[in-house]
Amino acid sequence: MAKPPSRQNMDSVLISATGYFPNIGGIENSLYYLSKSFSEKGYSVDLVSSNVFFDRSHHLPRVERSNKFRVLRYNYYIFGKMNAFSGYFNGFLLYRKLKNKKNYKLAVCRDHVTVLLCWLSGFRNIYYVLPGVVKYQSRFGLNKSKGLHKNSFRYLAYRYHHALQYIAVRLSKHNFVFSDEMEKQVSEALNYRMKLKRTTPGVDGDRFRPGNELERAKLRAALSFNSNDVVLLGLGRFVKEKGYEFAIESISLLPENFHLVLVGSGTSVTDYERLVNRFNLGHRVKILSPTASAEKFYKMADIFLLPSIYEPFGQTLLEAQASGLPVVAFSNIVEGVNTATNDVVINSTSVLAKDLNVESLAECIQHASRKINTGYFDRHHISMYAKDRFSWENTVDDIVSVDNGHS
Repeated sequence: MAKPPSRQNMDSVLISATGYFPNIGGIENSLYYLSKSFSEKGYSVDLVSSNVFFDRSHHLPRVERSNKFRVLRYNYYIFGKMNAFSGYFNGFLLYRKLKNKKNYKLAVCRDHVTVLLCWLSGFRNIYYVLPGVVKYQSRFGLNKSKGLHKNSFRYLAYRYHHALQYIAVRLSKHNFVFSDEMEKQVSEALNYRMKLKRTTPGVDGDRFRPGNELERAKLRAALSFNSNDVVLLGLGRFVKEKGYEFAIESISLLPENFHLVLVGSGTSVTDYERLVNRFNLGHRVKILSPTASAEKFYKMADIFLLPSIYEPFGQTLLEAQASGLPVVAFSNIVEGVNTATNDVVINSTSVLAKDLNVESLAECIQHASRKINTGYFDRHHISMYAKDRFSWENTVDDIVSVDNGHS
């Protein structure tokens, strides 16, 4: 039996973004699975990130090694406080050191800042997998700003990052998007006329799977739900564009056995709490902190809600469907909704609201519940649809098949 190639003889790949685990988010998640999939395909992988971590009671190591890949972090702090310019400079030094030491086949970047740092460090075979478009991601935060100072600061930050992303798509050798909607946004917001590459993210089918009845019962009991309750789940960032205000208000229009669990954190949490109090829903809406064990919540729930008005793809849609959950969301044919939801779900896995209001969402939730009761929504079928269509191995194949050049 032939020995596997040594690390020295493997093609090397650099994968990068400004944040990584133990931070929780879609980009961090994608870095792990891209690195794992590249490694399993025989590449030597270096994952590069900053040491930014919002729980400063934990110190993140500069180097982590595993059988699959290596994680390298550069310092983003000065005297214990985050400093972007110091972080950028330290990042540049690390990227340049790695570039001079190794001949990387390609560099896969998941944010615009790391595209620029890689390019300045000498990388030219840069593959930018866009997580979204700054212009659309920022507009909700700008609208929500309170006071001239906050609004001015956020506007300057938006213009700064918009400019960096404008440059990043032009420095990258290839730019990848996840959906038709994202392709349209890159073309319009960044005035980018070159051909964009298409791929889709994957989902971990071993981690995200339907729970058996015993698992579900135990997880539901831990949150004080019984078998007659219909549990709706929302999981992600608590920001305006996620539309969870619609989800909370919809509970007030649904029967008493319908409950909502929101898992995450963000600037809109106080708005959610006000809505809960306003509609007297404290006994029916639970707002919980972010979790590294999202799979437990998917197994516990009955329906996944994604009432987003902006969503360039929606990784949680994949996780929810792989876990066997039907999805209720706003259709992207609705005016004011810019999402890729219609690209990710199908009729046999979802119910999509055709109007952007609470009444339409509540009606779709009830319709989805009836489809569960009649057996139309089958957990196994929904799970197999997601796992068959979306895999990180396919994502890596899409990336490496573009060309065989070197940085």
